[in-house]
Order: sequence, then C-alpha cells, then structure tokens
Amino acid sequence: MKSNNTPISLALTLAAAAVLAGCNSSSNDKPSTDTGSESSLSMRSQLVGGAASVCSSVQPGYCEDWDAYWAENGDPEANVAVALTEPVELSQVKIDALVADPSWETDPDFKTGVELILNYLQQELGAMPEYADWQDFRADFISITATEVPGLPEGVDGDSIWFDSSSAQYATFEGLKKADQRLNYTVTAAKSAAVNAMVDALAADVLSDEQGVIKAVVADLISVETRKQDELLLALKDIDAGGTLIADGDALYNSDLSYLVDDDNDGDFFRLIDTLDASNFLLEQALIDAIDAQTDWDNSEHRDQVVLILQAMLDDSGEASVDYSNNTGEGNSRAVFGEAFTDVVLRDGYENGLDLWNDMPGVVRYKILELLIDDLTDYERAVEFVGLPDSTDADAVGIYEAFVEQARAASGKDMPTVLVMTSSSANSYAAADYYVGLFEQAGADAQWLPLDRAYRRAHDEGQCDWLGAYHSDYASAAHLDLLYPDYFDAHITACEQGIQDVIASADGLFINGGDQVRTFDALVTFDGEVRQNSTELEQILERQQDGELVIGGTSAGAAVQSGGKLSAAAQTNPMITAGSAHDALVNGYDAGNHEITGGIGTFPWGVTDTHFSERARETRLIRLVEQAGVRFGFGVDETTALSVVEHEEDGSREVVMGVSGAGGVYIVDAAELVTTVDAPFEASGVVTHYLTEGDTFTWYPETETYDIQFADGATALTLDQAPAIDATDDDVLYEDHYRTWVRNTLIAGETGATGTSYEDDPQYTLTISAGADTVAVQKGEQVSYQNLTLDIAHD
Repeated sequence: MKSNNTPISLALTLAAAAVLAGCNSSSNDKPSTDTGSESSLSMRSQLVGGAASVCSSVQPGYCEDWDAYWAENGDPEANVAVALTEPVELSQVKIDALVADPSWETDPDFKTGVELILNYLQQELGAMPEYADWQDFRADFISITATEVPGLPEGVDGDSIWFDSSSAQYATFEGLKKADQRLNYTVTAAKSAAVNAMVDALAADVLSDEQGVIKAVVADLISVETRKQDELLLALKDIDAGGTLIADGDALYNSDLSYLVDDDNDGDFFRLIDTLDASNFLLEQALIDAIDAQTDWDNSEHRDQVVLILQAMLDDSGEASVDYSNNTGEGNSRAVFGEAFTDVVLRDGYENGLDLWNDMPGVVRYKILELLIDDLTDYERAVEFVGLPDSTDADAVGIYEAFVEQARAASGKDMPTVLVMTSSSANSYAAADYYVGLFEQAGADAQWLPLDRAYRRAHDEGQCDWLGAYHSDYASAAHLDLLYPDYFDAHITACEQGIQDVIASADGLFINGGDQVRTFDALVTFDGEVRQNSTELEQILERQQDGELVIGGTSAGAAVQSGGKLSAAAQTNPMITAGSAHDALVNGYDAGNHEITGGIGTFPWGVTDTHFSERARETRLIRLVEQAGVRFGFGVDETTALSVVEHEEDGSREVVMGVSGAGGVYIVDAAELVTTVDAPFEASGVVTHYLTEGDTFTWYPETETYDIQFADGATALTLDQAPAIDATDDDVLYEDHYRTWVRNTLIAGETGATGTSYEDDPQYTLTISAGADTVAVQKGEQVSYQNLTLDIAHD
C-alpha cells in the first residue's frame, strides 16, 4: 500500500494502531500499563532498506521534470553537477597497478582471474583500450566466463570476482577510471625535494629499503615538461630503478636452454625436460632438489636459474605439487609446462620506476602525486542539487521527512540539526551534496559530518597532513582534496580539532549507503582482537540513549546499526557484511562475511539486513541469527523504513517499531528454532513475521515479550485451504521470489507451501506452515503476516 507522502507521526510510533477484529493476535500477552501515567521517550532510530532515491541534478530519472524544476527554483549562476560518464582506461599501467594491490594477495585465484580478464578485455578493445563509461566496462567484466578466458581458475569468472570480492578489492577497480584531464604535473627540483623529505620522515618499516630508490626515480622525473597523470606513470617505466635480472624464464626456455644442445641431444634443455618426463611433469620439491643436485649441466648458471624459476612456480602455486601433464586438458605436457615456465621473471629489486611504483603502498603513491601536482587554477566544483518536491517516489520522500520529524520530536526544534555521515562510500565527499540537500529540503538544518576511515586514521595517528593521501587511498582516486576543496577543508579542520562539539549540537545523524564495513571502520578500532569504540561512537550512543539524538541510515547505514544486546544475558547481535542466501546456508558465517562483535549498536534489538526481499536474503538472515545465538533478525526492504521509538512509562519500557514505505520488514524470531543439521544448515520451527505500511512491532524488555498489530483498513485473509503438495517456486532463493511465493500462498488461503532452490549443491527445500496463531492481512498489493513457521532442509 503506497504512502501518501505524509511523514510518520509520533502517534504512529508511540501508540498501537487500531486493528481489525480477529487480527490483533499477539505472539505474547501484553503487560498492563497505566495510560494515565507520565511517560518519556529515549532511543529513536530508523532503518531504511536501501534505494529510496529522490530527485537530483545527477539522477534526473527520479524527477517529474528536472529541467522545469530547475528553471523555476534553481540558481542561474550555479555550477550544477549532472550525471556524467566515467571513462575507463585499460592501459597496462593501470592493470598492473590494480593487480599489484595487496588486497588481492588474500585471494590468489581472484588475483589471477582479474588479471586474465582485464588483459582479455584490453586485447578485445584493440589499439584504444578504453570504455566510454564505467557501466559499459562493468557489464563486459561481469559477463566474462571460462569460455572467453580458458585459463581462469576453477569457479572464478567475471561475475564471481565482481560480486564476491571484498570491499578493498572492489575499490581497486576505481583506479581504472581515466584520470581527470584537468590535472597536470610539472616535476621540479623543489617538488622532488619535497618527496625526499616525505620519504625520509616515513618509518623505515613502511618502505623497507626503498627510500633511496624512490628518491632516485622521482629525481629522474624532473622536467620542464607538463604531464597528465597517465603520462607521468608511463614516464616511470623508462626510468632505471637499479634492479638486477636474476632469471628470465622466457629467455631460458626459448633461447638459452633450447639451443644448448649437443649432437647427442643431452644439452641443458633436454636434461631439464627429461628430468620432468621421469615424473610425468609433476613439479614438487623433491624434483627441484634433484635438479639442484645435478652436476652434469653444460652451464651451471642455467641450472641455478632453472632451480630459482621452478621454486617460484611451486611457491606461487601454494600447493605441494603442480601437475603440468594434465592441468588444462589442452595441448601437450611440454607446452603446458613451457607456458608456465616462460611467464616467470625474477629480479633483485625493481627493473624500472613503474615496477617500484606498483609495489609501493597505495597511500605513499597518493602522497607522492599530492606533492607533484600543479595548482588547479580556474576551477569551480560542480554541486549536486536536490529537488525533493519534484521527486517521483513519494515513499522515499516520506521516509526522509519522517526522520526529520523524529529529530524534531527529540529536540523540540522546528528545524532540527541533522548530521549526514557519508562514510559508507569509498569517496565520502561524493555523496555529501545529495544528502545535505535532501535533508535541508526535508526541513532540517543539514550538515556534513566529516567522520570516515581517513579521519579515523589521520586523527588517531596525529597525521592530519596525510589526511588527503589516506582519503585518496581509500577511494582509489587521486587529488580529492583539490576536486572537493570545500569538503576537504571541513575534513582537515575536523581532523585537527575533533568533532565532539558538532555531535553534541546535533539532533539527528543519518548514515548513507555503500559498504557498512567502511562506516564500522570509521567508528571502531581494534587493539589486537580487543574491540575499542571510538570517542565519537561512545558520544553518539550516549546521546541516543538519553533521547537527544536520532540515528538513521539507509542500506549500509542501516546494516551497520546492528550490535549491542537484546538483554543483559543475551549474545551480541553481529553485523552482517556479505554472503548470498544459498552460500550462508551451506557454509555459514566467518570473519569474511560478518562482524561478530556487532556493528555500532544503535539498533540493539537484533541483526539488521537490507535490500531484503528484493535479494531473497531471508535464509542468510536466519542463518546468522542462529549461528550467533541471538533471538531476532530484522530484514528491511528497499524504499522501506523501520522507525523505532523506545517509550518508558512508570519504569516499564516499550520499544515500538513502525513500518512505512513501499515494501515491508521481515522479522525472524529464533526462540523456537531447532537446528537439525549444522552444516550444510537445516532447521525447523523458525517463526517469521512480515509487516508492511502502518504495522507495528512492540517489544517489552522486562517480560521479553512482543505484540504485533496491523494497520487499519487491512482485509483479513482466511487460511483454510490444504497446503500445496508440489513446489510452488523452484528458485526461492533468488531476487524477490521468496516474498512473492509466501504472498501468493497466503492470498490463495493455503496453510502451507514448499519452495526449492535453483542451486543444487545441495538443493534446498523451504516449507512454510500456518498454525492456529498465524494471521495474514492484505492491503492492496501488500500482504502482512505473523507467526508463519519456516522449515529449512536440503537433499
């Protein structure tokens, strides 16, 4: 049921709505309260499930008519940001830099795959290896399979790399975007000296023994010539970095070894091949040791170089042995081995400046670029302007207006102060215009809060002079300080002076979407394995608990709010970070897809998840709730908000959660869940609810009970038909199939249904069952329900 764009009122979140007769059954009995007693409000929060986009100059597709709106309401003198194409350049310089990033070292197969795919796309593009826009590059990368690139590791393709890589790995793709052509570098002796001073100031363990090499390479860049960034990097390739060649597999295999043959064909090449033939081309340590012990080589230096190359091949494989006789199924064994051998080049140090550049820590690279850049003249930053009144999505507008209404109630101000935290983005400056403009038009005094990963690192280390380099490194984009000078000035001031006063004066804090790990890292640090909340997070939590600060967030900004405990005796609610529905069922959760210590803890009532029904995340939420041993999980659909107010009356608390927007909120109650198989996971008795516009979920902490009430105007559904015998959906873990499957079952009046997964390793069967306490209502196209039991099994 669509919103009429009216903000959620306090009445909705403080009082239970009237319900249809027979539709107000609750999961537990509600404790009695004295409605005449004085009450108080404390914690308020809002979880938005993602999307919820509004009209702006950059995304006019969400506007009724942007041109007409701007003509009537805009500033004719303004420099307006519009949707721009983002060219992608697949030069070898950029590919090498991406592959050299340390984030890929944790996934050798992904590292191999990304290099093969990028080189394949480069070859396909021909003489001009460029894409006109990022979206074109993205589509081509995702589509790559082993058919186009036969050498891809098993199970690795463009789709798996793009969607399953870590946030740090994904960020490296930003480096492929074509450098801003307004930026110039003229390397002078003074700039070279500045680099020398910077390098000297670094701790020795940051660059190891590379300081002197960096100085020499940068000194060779000194020129009266002005270069673009790509030209500067290419110039590095022509600078000798002093590295000594130790062994070249290609030269050995195709020239030195192959032509060192005497009349009896027992030269070095054949001696190597014959040794391998004896072991069926099985490369292992014993074979390398045997070759190293051979004394009858015509050239002992060739033997030593071969041993080094073979050792590198074995070490890089990460395996105890590598079988080159059948590892691809194509070609003869000598050709397969020869291709691997010729790919190895070993050097003592860096051959040229570009090799050195690609091996340096990213933050050092960005700092050097910062020191070498020319001043940016005649530049005015284009600003993204918002047109909230012209937005086509009334639900999205209503969600943001509701947040401002909550902040207004917390502060008593007509125009509350709302801080916008864009820390979930790689480049925290890029989304600031949008959210500041959005909340200004929603009725708040909106301000950008310069709190992100770069702030955290620079502020905590007392290295604010490195803030620009840290931010560029996290964003994989150089010179953001020059391109967003206003936001950088605020950033550097915050780093130097702190932001406690800013947080103390705020009435609301809203966190944007992107990656929740980025926001987590901005607010939480670890001393070894010991978690430490930042001073800023402790201040945020204290002000929220005192009822002075409302916390909201969309997508990642909602997911990061998980944490804390439902009760003193409960386990900590973890923060979900990744994982598909099927994978979570089969493999469970590890450090790579959840944070066991929780997120920031501003929503302590359960695990939070977003983009929920649209991505069939029901089973991934259930699996994490079960594995963590917590009771509740809350999955919020796109363009949907779960608004929360904690209401205290005579010392008895009520936590009232109201749903608004285009979708719904899926609630998992694991109190009666029984795990029948741990891995791959099976369970029975999972109690589930799904609430839509106007419905409320009220939690009573003292009795650990809750009450669900549906909105007025809903039509009760009669569930009296026999359960469906055959599976009514054969892809229930994909997109919005789960939500649609349940909705269709309840509208048909059936008391149960079965759905199966498309994935068959193993294939999962989900069974929903309605009991005596199950209630379902329909509101237009939406269906709400409570106490629907789910069983999960596999073949």
